[in-house]
Amino acid sequence: MKKLIFLLVCSTAILTANANEEWKAKYFEFFPEADTNKDGELSWPEFKAHKAMFDDYYKKNPDADTNKDGKMNFKEFKAHKKANK
Repeated sequence: MKKLIFLLVCSTAILTANANEEWKAKYFEFFPEADTNKDGELSWPEFKAHKAMFDDYYKKNPDADTNKDGKMNFKEFKAHKKANK
């Protein structure tokens, strides 16, 4: 029983890690500028720093939430940023 629980925990951890990496890769597709050291990969520190900027942008520009769902998605961010250059 302990081995089964261990295997389940390990499997869950691997799936979570893979999902996190996939999400980070998708974020990088939308925001290649987040790769601040220009090595072609988005590290977790680069991701966290860029995500903090993204969240701060929304706090300062709540009107970027054009569909009024209480959060700003990538499409809304890009559109707002482009419209307010």
